[in-house]
Amino acid sequence: MPTDLPTLNAKLKFVGLKPVQLVQRDPNEIFAGAVTKNITSSEDEDLVEYFLADGYLGSAAFRKDGTLKSVSPWCDGRPHGTWQEFNSTGQIISQFDYINGEKDGLILRWHDNGELAFASECNGRNEKSTTASWCVDGVLKSWQIKEPGGESTAFICLACRYATYCEGWDHAGFSERGFLYNDDGDFVISWDAWDPTYVELVGEFTFPWLLTLEQQARIERQLLPAPIGGNFLFRNPARCLSCKHPLSPPLPDCIYLWDTKRMIRSGVGEKYPDGPLENYLK
Repeated sequence: MPTDLPTLNAKLKFVGLKPVQLVQRDPNEIFAGAVTKNITSSEDEDLVEYFLADGYLGSAAFRKDGTLKSVSPWCDGRPHGTWQEFNSTGQIISQFDYINGEKDGLILRWHDNGELAFASECNGRNEKSTTASWCVDGVLKSWQIKEPGGESTAFICLACRYATYCEGWDHAGFSERGFLYNDDGDFVISWDAWDPTYVELVGEFTFPWLLTLEQQARIERQLLPAPIGGNFLFRNPARCLSCKHPLSPPLPDCIYLWDTKRMIRSGVGEKYPDGPLENYLK
């Protein structure tokens, strides 16, 4: 069983999320009204699908040793009810609710050791919502608050517990945009892979995450220092705004925090008011 329910709900309350109930129900109870069953076997599991005379009730997956792997209830041809996944010891590792085909309520995931890993509101409507994540030792790692028309994300420094807020973040891996931090890790420059200055600088068209070390060095040598000081380097991590301790880990190295007050978002075209990359070269 994951972290005891009072501790779990205390963590959720701290980040502004509602308490939950964790109920592991027997598939025979969930699908008690089933008229027929269909069992499909694979190398790893047996999938049992449950049917009414005129409809689909859902499914449950079992490991070859008979332990329950997941339950997925349906109603009127759409996902409906509490969906859960379990590890081989019977511990819940994920839980989320569907209402008439749409996720509604909290999405929850746990680490293998039972500590809460992730919680997010999902109500299918344009309302305020909160997402939070925790380290494997139970320490709060980040939380994000979204409201209509904007969002705010906080990444928690594991050294001083200061919350570094930003307007959002980008994942640089497999992206057509490149990102670099300054030495203090509190200012970002980004550019577009289609920018002709970037293509000329690296000698070919290539996505930023595919750059060789030599191509990275060419960019570093040509970029002007950040407006608030420090050089833009590929090895620079995001840093806590208070103590300057790296936020990576637990923040992945390929995640870049951005804030319009601490960022140059270069590019070609009207949607990039900071202008093309050439404006920021020596």
